[in-house]
Amino acid sequence: GASSVNLRFTVVNNLPVMFGLEFVDESGSKKAVLDAKKKITKTITGLGHMIADNDKLLLRNTITVESPKEVEGKDGTMYLVTGELFVELVSLENNKVLATTSSESKGLDKRSEKKALEKAVKSMKLTKRSFSKILKEAEEELIAIMTNESKSYFEEGKSHYNLRKFGPAMASLSKVYYGENIIAESNNLMEEIRFTIQREEDERIARELAEKERERQAKLEAERIRAEAKIQAEKAKAD
Repeated sequence: GASSVNLRFTVVNNLPVMFGLEFVDESGSKKAVLDAKKKITKTITGLGHMIADNDKLLLRNTITVESPKEVEGKDGTMYLVTGELFVELVSLENNKVLATTSSESKGLDKRSEKKALEKAVKSMKLTKRSFSKILKEAEEELIAIMTNESKSYFEEGKSHYNLRKFGPAMASLSKVYYGENIIAESNNLMEEIRFTIQREEDERIARELAEKERERQAKLEAERIRAEAKIQAEKAKAD
Protein backbone atom coordinates (compact mmCIF):
# COMPACT_ATOMS: atom_id res chain seq x y z
CA GLY A 1 0.00 0.00 0.00
CA ALA A 2 0.95 3.63 -0.36
CA SER A 3 2.87 5.25 2.50
CA SER A 4 4.35 8.68 3.14
CA VAL A 5 8.13 8.97 3.27
CA ASN A 6 10.23 11.59 5.08
CA LEU A 7 13.71 12.14 3.66
CA ARG A 8 16.46 13.93 5.56
CA PHE A 9 19.75 14.78 3.90
CA THR A 10 22.78 17.06 4.20
CA VAL A 11 24.60 18.80 1.36
CA VAL A 12 28.39 19.07 1.78
CA ASN A 13 30.94 20.94 -0.29
CA ASN A 14 33.56 18.17 -0.29
CA LEU A 15 33.35 14.47 -0.98
CA PRO A 16 33.09 12.50 2.27
CA VAL A 17 36.05 10.55 3.64
CA MET A 18 35.79 7.76 6.20
CA PHE A 19 38.27 7.75 9.08
CA GLY A 20 39.06 5.37 11.87
CA LEU A 21 39.63 7.14 15.17
CA GLU A 22 42.28 6.24 17.76
CA PHE A 23 43.23 7.94 21.01
CA VAL A 24 46.53 7.58 22.84
CA ASP A 25 45.86 9.07 26.26
CA GLU A 26 48.76 9.95 28.52
CA SER A 27 46.74 12.19 30.84
CA GLY A 28 44.96 9.54 32.90
CA SER A 29 41.63 11.38 32.94
CA LYS A 30 39.03 9.17 31.24
CA LYS A 31 36.17 11.64 31.71
CA ALA A 32 38.09 14.54 30.16
CA VAL A 33 39.28 12.38 27.24
CA LEU A 34 35.68 11.35 26.54
CA ASP A 35 34.77 15.03 26.19
CA ALA A 36 37.72 15.57 23.83
CA LYS A 37 36.60 12.60 21.70
CA LYS A 38 33.09 14.03 21.37
CA LYS A 39 34.39 17.41 20.22
CA ILE A 40 36.81 15.91 17.70
CA THR A 41 34.11 13.63 16.30
CA LYS A 42 31.74 16.60 15.99
CA THR A 43 34.36 18.57 14.04
CA ILE A 44 34.94 15.72 11.58
CA THR A 45 31.28 14.88 10.99
CA GLY A 46 30.42 18.58 10.88
CA LEU A 47 32.53 18.84 7.73
CA GLY A 48 30.59 16.00 6.10
CA HIS A 49 33.09 13.21 6.80
CA MET A 50 32.50 9.95 8.68
CA ILE A 51 33.90 8.06 11.66
CA ALA A 52 33.84 4.27 11.41
CA ASP A 53 36.11 1.24 11.55
CA ASN A 54 38.38 1.67 8.57
CA ASP A 55 41.43 -0.26 7.40
CA LYS A 56 42.54 2.56 5.07
CA LEU A 57 42.77 5.80 7.05
CA LEU A 58 43.27 6.49 10.72
CA LEU A 59 43.22 9.70 12.75
CA ARG A 60 45.53 9.07 15.68
CA ASN A 61 45.06 11.55 18.53
CA THR A 62 47.73 11.68 21.21
CA ILE A 63 46.89 13.56 24.41
CA THR A 64 49.83 14.58 26.62
CA VAL A 65 50.09 16.85 29.67
CA GLU A 66 52.98 18.46 31.46
CA SER A 67 53.53 18.04 35.18
CA PRO A 68 51.26 20.39 37.13
CA LYS A 69 52.77 23.67 38.32
CA GLU A 70 51.82 25.73 41.31
CA VAL A 71 51.25 29.38 40.47
CA GLU A 72 50.15 32.28 42.59
CA GLY A 73 46.72 33.70 41.78
CA LYS A 74 44.72 36.49 43.37
CA ASP A 75 43.00 33.91 45.57
CA GLY A 76 46.20 32.15 46.53
CA THR A 77 48.00 29.11 45.14
CA MET A 78 46.53 27.56 41.99
CA TYR A 79 47.43 24.55 39.87
CA LEU A 80 48.34 24.97 36.21
CA VAL A 81 48.44 22.10 33.70
CA THR A 82 49.52 22.49 30.08
CA GLY A 83 48.31 19.88 27.60
CA GLU A 84 48.82 19.11 23.93
CA LEU A 85 46.66 17.38 21.37
CA PHE A 86 48.78 15.90 18.56
CA VAL A 87 46.81 14.60 15.56
CA GLU A 88 48.24 12.35 12.85
CA LEU A 89 46.51 11.28 9.65
CA VAL A 90 47.86 7.79 8.94
CA SER A 91 47.60 5.61 5.84
CA LEU A 92 47.23 2.11 7.29
CA GLU A 93 48.13 0.35 4.04
CA ASN A 94 51.77 1.34 4.40
CA ASN A 95 51.70 2.76 7.94
CA LYS A 96 52.61 6.21 6.61
CA VAL A 97 51.86 9.50 8.35
CA LEU A 98 50.30 11.74 5.70
CA ALA A 99 49.82 14.95 7.72
CA THR A 100 49.88 16.24 11.29
CA THR A 101 48.61 19.10 13.41
CA SER A 102 48.75 20.00 17.08
CA SER A 103 47.14 22.37 19.56
CA GLU A 104 47.96 23.42 23.10
CA SER A 105 45.55 23.95 25.98
CA LYS A 106 45.82 25.02 29.59
CA GLY A 107 43.88 24.16 32.73
CA LEU A 108 43.93 26.30 35.86
CA ASP A 109 42.19 25.37 39.09
CA LYS A 110 42.65 26.21 42.76
CA ARG A 111 41.10 23.00 44.07
CA SER A 112 43.51 20.29 42.89
CA GLU A 113 45.97 19.16 40.26
CA LYS A 114 43.36 16.67 39.00
CA LYS A 115 40.78 19.39 38.35
CA ALA A 116 43.38 21.47 36.50
CA LEU A 117 44.32 18.43 34.41
CA GLU A 118 40.68 17.76 33.54
CA LYS A 119 40.22 21.37 32.45
CA ALA A 120 43.33 21.20 30.26
CA VAL A 121 42.19 18.03 28.47
CA LYS A 122 38.55 19.13 28.24
CA SER A 123 39.54 22.32 26.44
CA MET A 124 41.45 20.39 23.78
CA LYS A 125 39.84 20.46 20.37
CA LEU A 126 40.51 19.85 16.70
CA THR A 127 39.26 22.93 14.91
CA LYS A 128 37.64 22.72 11.49
CA ARG A 129 40.41 24.92 10.14
CA SER A 130 43.13 22.58 11.45
CA PHE A 131 41.34 19.50 10.16
CA SER A 132 40.82 21.07 6.73
CA LYS A 133 44.54 21.88 6.68
CA ILE A 134 45.36 18.21 7.33
CA LEU A 135 43.12 17.12 4.45
CA LYS A 136 44.63 19.73 2.13
CA GLU A 137 48.17 18.65 2.98
CA ALA A 138 47.38 15.00 2.27
CA GLU A 139 44.96 15.64 -0.62
CA GLU A 140 46.87 13.77 -3.34
CA GLU A 141 47.37 10.63 -1.25
CA LEU A 142 43.80 10.79 0.05
CA ILE A 143 42.36 10.88 -3.47
CA ALA A 144 44.50 7.89 -4.48
CA ILE A 145 43.44 5.90 -1.39
CA MET A 146 39.76 6.75 -1.73
CA THR A 147 39.77 6.02 -5.47
CA ASN A 148 41.20 2.55 -4.81
CA GLU A 149 38.59 2.05 -2.11
CA SER A 150 35.88 3.07 -4.58
CA LYS A 151 37.21 0.47 -7.03
CA SER A 152 36.90 -2.18 -4.31
CA TYR A 153 33.32 -1.16 -3.50
CA PHE A 154 32.45 -1.19 -7.22
CA GLU A 155 33.86 -4.69 -7.75
CA GLU A 156 32.06 -5.87 -4.62
CA GLY A 157 28.79 -4.38 -5.87
CA LYS A 158 29.26 -5.88 -9.31
CA SER A 159 29.88 -9.31 -7.78
CA HIS A 160 26.66 -9.07 -5.75
CA TYR A 161 24.81 -7.92 -8.88
CA ASN A 162 26.01 -10.97 -10.85
CA LEU A 163 24.59 -13.14 -8.05
CA ARG A 164 21.32 -11.16 -8.21
CA LYS A 165 21.84 -9.92 -4.65
CA PHE A 166 20.50 -6.47 -5.46
CA GLY A 167 20.28 -5.12 -1.90
CA PRO A 168 23.95 -5.76 -1.01
CA ALA A 169 24.94 -4.60 -4.51
CA MET A 170 23.25 -1.22 -4.02
CA ALA A 171 24.79 -0.90 -0.53
CA SER A 172 28.30 -1.37 -1.96
CA LEU A 173 27.79 0.79 -5.06
CA SER A 174 26.42 3.67 -2.98
CA LYS A 175 29.85 3.93 -1.30
CA VAL A 176 31.61 4.75 -4.57
CA TYR A 177 32.57 8.40 -4.08
CA TYR A 178 35.89 8.84 -5.90
CA GLY A 179 37.07 8.45 -9.50
CA GLU A 180 34.87 9.94 -12.23
CA ASN A 181 34.91 6.82 -14.42
CA ILE A 182 34.16 4.50 -11.49
CA ILE A 183 31.36 6.76 -10.30
CA ALA A 184 29.84 6.76 -13.80
CA GLU A 185 30.04 2.95 -14.00
CA SER A 186 28.57 2.64 -10.52
CA ASN A 187 25.67 4.97 -11.37
CA ASN A 188 24.96 3.02 -14.56
CA LEU A 189 24.92 -0.27 -12.68
CA MET A 190 22.66 1.14 -9.95
CA GLU A 191 20.30 2.42 -12.64
CA GLU A 192 20.29 -1.03 -14.22
CA ILE A 193 19.50 -2.59 -10.84
CA ARG A 194 16.65 -0.12 -10.28
CA PHE A 195 15.30 -0.89 -13.77
CA THR A 196 15.57 -4.66 -13.17
CA ILE A 197 13.85 -4.41 -9.78
CA GLN A 198 11.07 -2.26 -11.21
CA ARG A 199 10.59 -4.56 -14.21
CA GLU A 200 10.46 -7.66 -12.02
CA GLU A 201 8.06 -5.92 -9.65
CA ASP A 202 5.81 -4.95 -12.55
CA GLU A 203 5.94 -8.54 -13.82
CA ARG A 204 5.10 -9.87 -10.34
CA ILE A 205 2.13 -7.53 -10.05
CA ALA A 206 0.96 -8.52 -13.57
CA ARG A 207 1.21 -12.21 -12.62
CA GLU A 208 -0.75 -11.64 -9.43
CA LEU A 209 -3.45 -9.72 -11.31
CA ALA A 210 -3.60 -12.44 -13.97
CA GLU A 211 -3.87 -15.11 -11.25
CA LYS A 212 -6.65 -13.18 -9.53
CA GLU A 213 -8.46 -12.82 -12.84
CA ARG A 214 -8.16 -16.59 -13.47
CA GLU A 215 -9.52 -17.25 -9.99
CA ARG A 216 -12.39 -14.81 -10.62
CA GLN A 217 -13.22 -16.46 -13.95
CA ALA A 218 -13.03 -19.90 -12.32
CA LYS A 219 -15.46 -18.79 -9.61
CA LEU A 220 -17.82 -17.36 -12.21
CA GLU A 221 -17.65 -20.60 -14.18
CA ALA A 222 -18.33 -22.63 -11.03
CA GLU A 223 -21.31 -20.41 -10.23
CA ARG A 224 -22.57 -20.80 -13.80
CA ILE A 225 -22.28 -24.59 -13.58
CA ARG A 226 -24.08 -24.69 -10.23
CA ALA A 227 -26.82 -22.43 -11.55
CA GLU A 228 -27.19 -24.57 -14.69
CA ALA A 229 -27.31 -27.72 -12.57
CA LYS A 230 -29.99 -26.21 -10.35
CA ILE A 231 -32.09 -25.25 -13.36
CA GLN A 232 -31.75 -28.74 -14.82
CA ALA A 233 -32.65 -30.30 -11.44
CA GLU A 234 -35.76 -28.13 -11.10
CA LYS A 235 -36.76 -28.92 -14.69
CA ALA A 236 -36.37 -32.66 -14.09
CA LYS A 237 -38.47 -32.40 -10.95
CA ALA A 238 -41.19 -30.53 -12.82
CA ASP A 239 -41.20 -33.17 -15.60
